[in-house]
This record gives sequence, structure tokens and C-alpha cells, in this order.
Amino acid sequence: MVAKIRLKKVGRKGQPSYRLVVLDGRKPRDAKVVADLGFYDPKTDPVTFEVDGETALKWLLLVSFGYMGYRNARFGRIEGHEAITSIGRELLLTAKEIAEEKGYTFLHALTDSLWLKKEGATREDYLALAKEISRKTGIQVKLEGIYRWVVFPPSKTSSYLAVPNRFFGVFEDGEMKVRGLACRRRDTPPLVKSFQEEALALLSKARDRREYREVLHSQVKKLKEDYIQALKGHRVPIEALKITKVITKAPQEYTRATATALVSSQLADMGIELYPGEAIEYVVVNNKEKVGPWKVVPVSLYGGEGYDVEYYEGLVEEGWGEVEKGVGVR
Repeated sequence: MVAKIRLKKVGRKGQPSYRLVVLDGRKPRDAKVVADLGFYDPKTDPVTFEVDGETALKWLLLVSFGYMGYRNARFGRIEGHEAITSIGRELLLTAKEIAEEKGYTFLHALTDSLWLKKEGATREDYLALAKEISRKTGIQVKLEGIYRWVVFPPSKTSSYLAVPNRFFGVFEDGEMKVRGLACRRRDTPPLVKSFQEEALALLSKARDRREYREVLHSQVKKLKEDYIQALKGHRVPIEALKITKVITKAPQEYTRATATALVSSQLADMGIELYPGEAIEYVVVNNKEKVGPWKVVPVSLYGGEGYDVEYYEGLVEEGWGEVEKGVGVR
């Protein structure tokens, strides 16, 4: 994502106020806001300017770090990007070593986060560890929470290796945290997103590994079968099957017959102008076909052609696989 931080005008005509927001630079200026950073009102005396400093700093760092690795950057160079990554990696490894010296088991790590486990450890123990890591690294470390259980799904290439940015788990207070699963991705059809969200809601009630597996292979498995039967019975509305993609180039610039290219071409043939950064929506009617209208159809042009049951069934199975084939429930 190409992020931009700017003021977004709100309020009545002639009496403007502004929100400080993060936008996806590939999309139109009136696209959905990615994050809210603050508020600016020039009409008050003195002017009102409120900023969530921690969130704003996070986005400034993310944007500048990403730009450092951009090949056409006007400042910086790739070596700077690599140096930042190297420093972050060293700090993460230092934190890991500190935790292991104190008897904690290292489970997982991601950029600025560590997942650790120690039998019998209390909240006070974890807080003390965070304080010790902060003191030795010079980076403030906070305890986000203690998980009742957490799952790290495996990569597609190895059933023994987790994907760094994909996990889900339930904190002690019952709150669930989910990252990287199908229900979080923007191009996931509503049907699959709904299935996985319902599955996670059922799993969130489990208190340990045993209960997790019981719920998974009874309630969640039945839920999956219900969704697949609805697909086979053609009881699923088209709106629940639409796939949303963001185009990265003009329709005529695509060289491979991907679904995005085929849909873009159909819309262009209808006189609809498309620009990089715009979102398109389509339904897969026969994934085995190679020609546009017989393979995929834009939602706006859909005329009752049906849908590819096998294709969407496969997406539901993939959603099931993400919660079923965990590297381990910790």
C-alpha cells in the first residue's frame, strides 16, 4: 500500500474543520480512510489541533520505512532500508535471548512483537520481563495481553513452519485477535469471510487445546458443511460471492489473462474508464474457462450466469484449512 497522510475536509460549507488521516495513495482522495490520526479546527480560538501521537508516529515510521526501499525514492537508498531492518532484527533477537535466559519459551516473532510462554508465569512476571527488555534495548516494550490460546497456521510450503504475519488467538478476557487470515483480506468473498468469522466465534469459547479441537471437529466442521451445501444448492446470493480486487494498471496494459485483467477488459469494452488504484468486483462463473465473460463477470454486468460451485467450495475449504491446520495451539 502507498500510504499518504493528509488533512481531510469535513464540516459544513464555509465552516470547515479537518481530520488528519492516512489514505491509500493508489486510490481516489475520497476513498475509505485507512487510519484516523487527529483533528484540526481552525475556527476555534485558539485553534484546535489534536493528534494521537503514538499512532501518528507509527504511520510516519511505516511510510518513511517503506519509502526507503522504493526504487524511485527521491531520498535515501536501499542500503538504508536494509540497515533499518538489520537494527530491528538485532533488537528482536536481543529481546528473545533475554526472555530465554529467564526461562521463557520463544514461540513466534513478528517485526516488533514476541510471543513467549512460561509455565506458571503471572501477569506480573510478564510485566517484569517487558521492563527488563526495555531497559536493555532502549526500546519501550509493552505487554499487550496474555493469551488463553494462540494458533500459528503453517505456510503452504511446509506444515512445520508458521507464516510470520498470520495468527489468531484469544486473550484471557475473551477478546480475539486475528491477523492474516482470509476474513481479514480485502479480496475475500463475503461468503468465505462470514464462514471464517463464525468459525472463529465458535472457537473463541474454547478454554484450552482440548476444547479447541473438540469445537473444531464438531461445530466448526458442521458449519463448513452447511456453507458448502448452500453453495451446491445454489442458495447463495451473488453479493456474497463477489471478489474485490484493486487494479494496478490500465486495462490495456495487462499482458496476462488474469481474472483482474479479464474483468477490467470487459468494463473497458462497456466504456467504463478505469485507473490504477480503483477497485473492481466480479463473480467467477467458470474458473476452467480462459475467455473473459465465460470465466469471470463484473458484478455490475452480471445477468444470472450462475457461479462456479467448485471454485467457491475450494475457497471455503481454504478458510477451513487456516483454522484447522494450525502448527500448534499454544
